[in-house]
Amino acid sequence: MKSQFHNFKLAIHHSIGARLLFYVLGTALISLIGMSYLFYKVLQERTEQAIITNLEVQVKFIEVQLARIEETMYSLASSVSVMHESSAKHTLEDYKQLAFNFYLNRPSLVVGTGFGQTPRKIDPDCQGFWHYFYTDPKDPSAVGKILPPPYDSTRYADLFVTDQYFTQTYYTLPVSQRRSIWTDSYKWYTITMVNFVSPIFSKNNDLLGIVGADIDVTELTRQIKTPLNWEHGYHVLLTEKGDLLSYPPQPEKAINIENYQQIPDISAIWDILQTHQKGFTHYNGNFWAYQRVANTKWLMLVSVPESQIILSAIKITVIGVFVAGGILMFVVISFVRWLNKRLQPILDECDRLIENNSSVNSTNTNQPRVSMNKNMDEIEVLSHSFYHMTKQLEAYFSLLEEKVRERTHELNEKNDMLLKLNQEKNEFLGIVAHDLKNPLSGILGLSQAIRENVEIFSKNEISEFSHDIEQSAEKMFHLITNLLDVNAIESDKLNSILSYVDLVPILTSLCHTYEKPARDKNITIIFEKPIEKYSAWADESMVDQILDNLLSNAIKYSPFKKEIFIKIYRDKSMIYCDIQDQGQGLSEADQAKLFGKFTRLTPKPTAKEHSTGLGLFIVKKLIESIHGKVWCKSELDHGSTFTVAFPTQPLMNTNE
Repeated sequence: MKSQFHNFKLAIHHSIGARLLFYVLGTALISLIGMSYLFYKVLQERTEQAIITNLEVQVKFIEVQLARIEETMYSLASSVSVMHESSAKHTLEDYKQLAFNFYLNRPSLVVGTGFGQTPRKIDPDCQGFWHYFYTDPKDPSAVGKILPPPYDSTRYADLFVTDQYFTQTYYTLPVSQRRSIWTDSYKWYTITMVNFVSPIFSKNNDLLGIVGADIDVTELTRQIKTPLNWEHGYHVLLTEKGDLLSYPPQPEKAINIENYQQIPDISAIWDILQTHQKGFTHYNGNFWAYQRVANTKWLMLVSVPESQIILSAIKITVIGVFVAGGILMFVVISFVRWLNKRLQPILDECDRLIENNSSVNSTNTNQPRVSMNKNMDEIEVLSHSFYHMTKQLEAYFSLLEEKVRERTHELNEKNDMLLKLNQEKNEFLGIVAHDLKNPLSGILGLSQAIRENVEIFSKNEISEFSHDIEQSAEKMFHLITNLLDVNAIESDKLNSILSYVDLVPILTSLCHTYEKPARDKNITIIFEKPIEKYSAWADESMVDQILDNLLSNAIKYSPFKKEIFIKIYRDKSMIYCDIQDQGQGLSEADQAKLFGKFTRLTPKPTAKEHSTGLGLFIVKKLIESIHGKVWCKSELDHGSTFTVAFPTQPLMNTNE
């Protein structure tokens, strides 16, 4: 009997190859359109970020240059003050030489430096003087005299004689406000100039005079770099009032120090530029990024045409569509031809199965016949042949899937258990490494002192050092015990030994223990030891570990030459101990996660000491286990105060 398959012919537009080609190409076209839009948005975002990054780099460059100038002037003011306060008698020539030395070592942007006294403050015999050295502008009208070679490119003038500086704003402003000032820009011969002036104070805070520097803004703006790929992009630099310092599209406007109101685009967005220190906006087909320069409050802008991004995106998108479409069409057609070739042996086998099925159906009318129509494709023909096979496999797969689910569930439970155990192990090792470091450091320091001074120390001194080493070793033993207790706290199995503990001797001992680490950083520990006892109901070893951790952290995070204050006080039910430092302080975000496990905070140890982020976690766990509390009050850049509260009496109905 001739098979239905031999007599069956597929309509060409219903073949799997035609359908696959239509679906893939259609989907690819839609995807390419979507990808083109996404590409444009990504390109726009990256360009905006590149503009902002370039602006930040240029602003940072300007800030660094201006900061060097400020530091030089502060150094000059300090030198003048030191000379004035010294016991030696200094003449006007000595001060003139000092001004000249600073002029020779000035930053590259400075064209003139000097300083002058307030009336009779530096030299009582002289009403006023202002030693001023500046680069010769090669103009006959320039004041002062040219110095002899090899300094014949420099002029010297006494501004008391040539400029009557007592009446000038560069003198009156810093004198009246008693602070450093950046003046408004002005035209000086062929360049744009600003002045930085700063008061000179004596050690008694008396105003001795003013130091000043003339800065070449024209040279500063010349050093601003615009990327080569910004064909029509440029940087603009304005003063706080909006006077132009740099405007590449029309440089003459900056030379004449015109106002921003003469530039329509900048004038239109000026109100936006005043709302934040930095930001990004669009106007009139351009991207505008802006940022304030610290100290001077100058404003730097970057302008880049939006068309530069659009043209790039369109060019890349069109090329991408044609290239991707051509490649995709070639791949799909090749795949369809390869697929039809691979399907042919399977279709031949299907033909055989159909013939067998037809033979059976001719004798058994109860069996369904394979019905074929011209709307079927190659896969649908195959599906008829595989139908009975799939029914047999379904039962087997169901059983297999059930077994896989059971095994997967068991493996997940074991994996979760292993992860938990591994985490607990890592936490334990971190705690051990952190809290054994301080006692080990004490032992190392004491043993090193004995070794280096064994011939100098007496037997009593060596005995005392040995006793301290023994105490540190005992602390290490107690620390390990308490670390195990932390784990017991979390599982409600900690057995603390509670008794009345006097906090004063513990604090006194800790102050002695940390005397050398504090002295190494020129830190003073201030603890006014009270006469009376301050007895808390607590575990003595836990109290020692809690206070040890807090004092160690105070030293670790305090800058050099600061003070740490320890205060102990009480009320009816609690004894409080404050440990206050003058360190870096904590932000609100840091305070929110302060007592977490393995926490990394923004402040860093000031002498690169080691920190694992476990100390405060241990403190909180231990103090809560003895029914106490710990908290912190801190303000960024104003230090921190850690307060720990211990109960004075046993709590009723508690298991200790």
